[in-house]
Amino acid sequence: MVRICHEITIQSIIIMQEQQTFDQWCLVEMMGRQRIAGKVTERVIAGCGFLQVDVPETKTNPAFTRLIHPNSLYALNQMDEATARAYAENLHVKPIDTWDVSEFLKKAEQRRLELQASSASEPEEEDEENDHDYHN
Repeated sequence: MVRICHEITIQSIIIMQEQQTFDQWCLVEMMGRQRIAGKVTERVIAGCGFLQVDVPETKTNPAFTRLIHPNSLYALNQMDEATARAYAENLHVKPIDTWDVSEFLKKAEQRRLELQASSASEPEEEDEENDHDYHN
């Protein structure tokens, strides 16, 4: 009979753990006076716990997800979805811009060609100081 109670306790603990997963709309405040608003859930990556913030689409930015380590948190302010969406709209937090090497190289080559074309179209000025007859 003791064993049955023990099994029920373990099962109830597992159920309680499943029910206690964090899934809330929040204003997340981080160190460095950074703020982000969205739907916050918990994620485990490589054995470490992170908060996943799903920021909704706004007028200026697409929806995006940011993973935040709990050590960088200052506060989690739970709120309803409408309020969190309003914060997301007004905070203007942008997703991380990806850096594309091919785009950078294309722009660098275009700039090089522009400089080359502009220097070819300008007549060369003669440098009078260096234009001496060194034959005596």
